[in-house]
Amino acid sequence: MASHTRDGAAVVIAAVDPIPPGEALLSAVFVAVARLHGTRAVDDVAEGPRSTAIVVLDEVAPSALSRTALEDGLRAVLLERGHVATTVEVAIMGAGFAFGDEAADQWANLVSAATTVSSQQHSYRAAVRDLMKRQNLRTLFQPIVSLEAADVFAYEALSRGPANHPLEHADALLEAAARAGMGRGINSTLAWLARLRAKQRIADSAALLFINLDADCFHPSASHIFDWEGDRFWPLDRLVVELTEREPIGDIGHFIELRDHARDHGVRFALDDAGAGHSGLGMLATLRPDFIKVDATLIRGCENDEIKRSIIASLRYLAQQTGAEVIAEGIETMSELATLQDLGVDLVQGFLIAVPAEAPDVPEAVGWLTGRRVPNSRLIPSAAPALARV
Repeated sequence: MASHTRDGAAVVIAAVDPIPPGEALLSAVFVAVARLHGTRAVDDVAEGPRSTAIVVLDEVAPSALSRTALEDGLRAVLLERGHVATTVEVAIMGAGFAFGDEAADQWANLVSAATTVSSQQHSYRAAVRDLMKRQNLRTLFQPIVSLEAADVFAYEALSRGPANHPLEHADALLEAAARAGMGRGINSTLAWLARLRAKQRIADSAALLFINLDADCFHPSASHIFDWEGDRFWPLDRLVVELTEREPIGDIGHFIELRDHARDHGVRFALDDAGAGHSGLGMLATLRPDFIKVDATLIRGCENDEIKRSIIASLRYLAQQTGAEVIAEGIETMSELATLQDLGVDLVQGFLIAVPAEAPDVPEAVGWLTGRRVPNSRLIPSAAPALARV
């Protein structure tokens, strides 16, 4: 099942008597819904208990559906295929999202764990909730350093599940949360933990903190993400939100409203994965970021790729024209670092410089830049020599 369950999604459950043979009901329900709302609106179709059919719709609110229209449409499709249905019943429910767990549980329980939809929903929901309840979500920090200053400029908070757990890596954790209908909730929780733990573990009073949020989290009910004040949390005026646009923003107006709300609190923004996915020029114009993070795929092997170097140089030019700064992430080799320095990139991040750690080691990263080896360093061995020109 596709992982698009979120605000504005609906579930249609259909039952017919007498029951058509084989998978005729699934096909007929799909056609009936598609005729009314378009094929792209259908996110998933599954067989439910007691010979019912379940259709999950994406970006179609329950209020936009008509039970009568769906029942009439389904009856018409069945009749076209030679099946006369004496009874056609349709139920419409909300698919639920991070702030509507009760709605999601309601329909999942109704169709029972025997169906494709609910069994996956329950499975992922249970796994993610277990991690959250047992507080097994980890936060690692990786330095972002300035080559010119030979000092740590900022830290990026990287979220992880428990070590050696199926949901250890961030991509797997977020995918599971999305499939559970908890995508926004887990994003908010991870951001909350990042600010809390950064305040506890990082003593640097000048560095910035970068946290990751998906652009889909930017909707009116998410404004609380930037309302956490108090001494327990990393200050908002030194917070940078890295936005990744996994899918195009649905409501630009709401996005801009929350962006401005955050900026009123002193929050800055970074466009993550620039040059990959949806993080392109349109997002650059909409977000108006303070930082542009060049995607690691453009960094990899850039010393031998003229096109990659041209793209990086173009992003740096765009940053200069818009008052932003470029950050190169995912650096793993000395040749990549030397190439980026030749291109005028100052802010860099990657395993070459320092690996993510729960308690970031500032002397380690700075010692590497200034040519001083740090005892028991966790740096990759090949990164030990510092650039001669730094």
